Amino acid sequence: MKKCYKCNTEKDEFLFHKNKSKSDGLASECKDCRRGSSKKRKQSKEYQKEYYKKNKDKLKRRATDYAKENKEKVAKYQKKYRADNKEKIEENRKVWLHENRDKVREYFRNRNKKRKKEDPLFLLAYQIRKRTSTAFKRASWKKDSSNKDMLGCSFEEAKTHIESLFTDGMSWKNHGLRGWHIDHTIPLSSAKTKEDMVKLCHYTNLQPLWWWDNLSKGSKHE
Repeated sequence: MKKCYKCNTEKDEFLFHKNKSKSDGLASECKDCRRGSSKKRKQSKEYQKEYYKKNKDKLKRRATDYAKENKEKVAKYQKKYRADNKEKIEENRKVWLHENRDKVREYFRNRNKKRKKEDPLFLLAYQIRKRTSTAFKRASWKKDSSNKDMLGCSFEEAKTHIESLFTDGMSWKNHGLRGWHIDHTIPLSSAKTKEDMVKLCHYTNLQPLWWWDNLSKGSKHE
């Protein structure tokens, strides 16, 4: 018989691991206590974090394989988890965005740059929003209405309107710095009041204009 130093219980010797460094050749703690300590250690955040770091690829493959084989089960669990942990998820999202704000900005900067090259509608919406915001700021007026409300239609409809005014050679492929520009027929800078500015933001005041004509026009009404 041998007494375990941890649980202070006398047990049969076969319930202890062998340890040659000990005088009796047996470990000081029994197998049950040793298993409990090991389980507790493995449940600690530090251990789990270190274990994940060392086995990241293996764990990701295992999770991916499990998700593929149990799509319905995983989807049901995720839906329930999101419903039960809305506040926690939102808080974690805010913390992550704050800690990774530079990475997030760079991601959206690159994504938007790519989309502006590939998606005419995205570029159109971006330019309208930017030009409208700049005009209001320069006039020191607060923009109370959304761009879509002032535009008087969807961006898709504004795109169709501009296409209807294309002249020979114009296409969305040559929309840009050395192609044609989206121009306000009556310049936004001519607005005397905020109400005038809102009216000038309407889609019927938009037209496509070759870059050389747009530069020569400046702030004149043509």
